Amino acid sequence: MDDQTGGAIVKRLGVLFGGFFFTLYSASAHWDWSSFSLFGTKAETSHSSDEAPNADVQRLQNFPALVEELESLQANLLLLHAFAQQTGLHVTPAQMLWKELLESKVLRQLRLRQALTIVVAGGTKSGKSTVFNHLATRRLSETSHIAAATKQAVLTVPDALYDLELIRSLFAEMQVVENADAHAATEDSGKTHKLLLRRAKNIPKDMMLVDIPDVDSENRDNWEKAYRTARASDVVIAMITPEKHGDEATNAFFRSVAAEAGKPIVLVINKVHEQQLQRGQWQDWLKVFCKSTGITPQRVYVVPFDMDAAEAGKQAFFQVEGNLALAVKGEGSFTISKTPSSLHSDLQEFNISNLKAQSMLGSLRQALHGGNQTEGSLEEYLNLIRKRSAVYQQTLSSIREGAQTFSVEWPTPPPAILRHAVMEWWHEKHRSDLTKAAMRLTSLVGLEWLGKTQAKLRAENAILAYNRDQLMAIDQVIAQTFNALSPVLSDSMNYLSPEAAQTLSPLAQGRLVAELKKAYAEERRPVEDFDSVAAEQLPLWAEKNPWLMTMLQAGDITAEVVLRPAVTVASTIAGMFLPANLAPIASSGGASIGSSVAGGVVGSKTMGILNEKAGEETSQRVFTDLTIGYATLQLNWINQWMANHHLAKVLAELEAGAAIANSNEFRTAESCAARLTAWLEQTPSVPTTP
Repeated sequence: MDDQTGGAIVKRLGVLFGGFFFTLYSASAHWDWSSFSLFGTKAETSHSSDEAPNADVQRLQNFPALVEELESLQANLLLLHAFAQQTGLHVTPAQMLWKELLESKVLRQLRLRQALTIVVAGGTKSGKSTVFNHLATRRLSETSHIAAATKQAVLTVPDALYDLELIRSLFAEMQVVENADAHAATEDSGKTHKLLLRRAKNIPKDMMLVDIPDVDSENRDNWEKAYRTARASDVVIAMITPEKHGDEATNAFFRSVAAEAGKPIVLVINKVHEQQLQRGQWQDWLKVFCKSTGITPQRVYVVPFDMDAAEAGKQAFFQVEGNLALAVKGEGSFTISKTPSSLHSDLQEFNISNLKAQSMLGSLRQALHGGNQTEGSLEEYLNLIRKRSAVYQQTLSSIREGAQTFSVEWPTPPPAILRHAVMEWWHEKHRSDLTKAAMRLTSLVGLEWLGKTQAKLRAENAILAYNRDQLMAIDQVIAQTFNALSPVLSDSMNYLSPEAAQTLSPLAQGRLVAELKKAYAEERRPVEDFDSVAAEQLPLWAEKNPWLMTMLQAGDITAEVVLRPAVTVASTIAGMFLPANLAPIASSGGASIGSSVAGGVVGSKTMGILNEKAGEETSQRVFTDLTIGYATLQLNWINQWMANHHLAKVLAELEAGAAIANSNEFRTAESCAARLTAWLEQTPSVPTTP
């Protein structure tokens, strides 16, 4: 991409992404990476635990230039993506998950400083809204015995974090609605993804809590709301029940938003009956959940079934003890604490720095490389761009090599045009001024200027008929050209923009024929074109063949020349994809790159005279070369017209797409991603207990 193109895109992106760059600037201005002060020290945080910084916190402390690296990566990716879209290298929204993760999760959350976003998620009738109300210490989300009652996401924040601009930037995909009541969460908003914003005074000052719709909802809109909200969070409180512990829809949700993104998980096994507690069945449910999702929870709680306590927000949370890392293998033996605790109180013991760092770097890993699959990752995106750019490069290579050859029959000009060209050249170059004056006098004496002779009328009618023949030949040229282009462009068709691909459709070909014929009739003049070919070729023939000059000096001999109906020019498609002076379809000399001719000249007395002087083959070549040159001139014009008008979008996308994998933006993005990957792999991230 040249500097001018890049500068233009930067200007456009300044409008489209101005908010993002402002966020990024603010983040870099507030982040002290050397001391990892984003989350504060214990003295700054009211409830930080005594737990030492985990591997992710240490990793962040060791990379003070992370913000600059992310800025460089994001800026180059935005330019690259905008340029790729202009070239037709489009991707689906699912293949752009990396962009959302980098913007909304990794970069925008740098402004949250000491804030942790916790989402309560679960399947139908898992009791997540009652747990959410327990954490908020008030009824902020409506509860119901009816399945799938929650239809909107509900966000509660303390006064210290009630910043509407910040919240909207964090949950960029949601429509934030202030001061909604609890009942609003049960109202259906269709495809509008609302986030109901509520204040809460009794939650930790550095936490935000979110209740979301059921993650196993059959209503796709509700599922989307849950997924988008959970993806923007830091920690997931996963709610399961005896009935839902192995539900695939629920577990698939937790895999996608938590396991693959490396989010910390707090597992709550809710609504466990007394007999199930006594039998220890919850251990089996814990193992099934962990093994099917691949999640090692930070903590696990077992909550006995008690409807009254749940409605009052006074559930008993019994913490599970044991090596939770074994549960993901379906192994281990676990017990529960003898004394219940309050999840609301336990939240205040969480080490925000550790959890925030783990969540943020987990999202960065997912943005770079994806989870169990690479779909939506930056790695997949760059590979797609590289692959598609290679297809464009191969297409252009095939075109430029002219591998596809096709034959076009172009009607031979009538004798009147040939005669005019030869005589015009002879008159201008070889007749003396005395002869020219005598001819003008003869014309005046003969009163030819008073009206057209029958010969002139016949010549004009012949030219009109010839123009019609040329327009009919255009149909063949278009058909042959598109037949030749089809196999060459077959691989690129899947990647071209809809606008470019549409120009290659049968309907577009019909419009092209009509437009081309109109332009040809307006711009081309067969007599003048043939004269220009003769003026170029006849001097060369005169120099090499003195007998030609002798014959011309003897008299006007072209009157009786009769040419065969058409010449066949074998051409390649390369001519329309390169400047005409670099790759002409055929030169005016006849024998040239990518062209051959079948045709000839017949005649009675005239051809007999020429054959006697120069031989039959040589004499015919005089006229066939002129005809070839003329046909080549017309085909070159047609090809260039198609390239500059109808196929301009296709050619521009092929050229730009072929170059994109070698652009500075692509190479810089690759280098940034490689450095970030190497940094993330230096020390394994080890989950820790909050």
